[in-house]
Amino acid sequence: MKRSILYCFLLLLYCTASATLCAQSDKQAEQIVSDYIRSIEHETVKAAFSFTTTGGDLPEQSQQGTLTLKGDKFVLQMEGIAVFFDGKTQWTYLEANNEVSITEPDRTELSETNPFLVLKEYQGLCDMFFSQAHKTEGYQTIEMHPRTADPNVSNIIVQFSNNGNTLKSIQIESGNGLSVQIGFSNIEKGLNIPDSTFVFNKQQYEGVFENDLR
Repeated sequence: MKRSILYCFLLLLYCTASATLCAQSDKQAEQIVSDYIRSIEHETVKAAFSFTTTGGDLPEQSQQGTLTLKGDKFVLQMEGIAVFFDGKTQWTYLEANNEVSITEPDRTELSETNPFLVLKEYQGLCDMFFSQAHKTEGYQTIEMHPRTADPNVSNIIVQFSNNGNTLKSIQIESGNGLSVQIGFSNIEKGLNIPDSTFVFNKQQYEGVFENDLR
């Protein structure tokens, strides 16, 4: 099994790119990103999402799913794939093999399976400013440029609702022309979800093979 279950959709995050410092950081833009990250760290959030990769030599690819967050815990579900993380242990279930891999991922590995962590990972590494080139009516569009040459991304474009409370999309670009668009919809906050939701229950998967990689 490949270590990153979203490899096809987050390939961009590991492509070599040359980052360019284009603008000084805007304090208001920084505050909007910071406030949003803080809000989802202290609330239970559930959202539908879609991944679309375009550009480069790859054909356009897309996938949809749902993501539930509670502090540092999450459940991600897509067609044929489910990922459970209880804050320490991660279970990655592949329906095609009826197999679950068990790991204890680090922060980098977690950002491969949790789209919201992309913002948190790059928050302190980027200059942020309001974008005119990608401006959309009804939304605040913020660009995040790495301050130094970065092997992962050259630009991150984030769209929030005008009040900053709702995340619409994250677009991640690389210098070789690849782009990943992560769109969010039906975001619900303040849900009452038990911690057991974030633990893989093998009783619900008859005959599942456990591959313990810890």
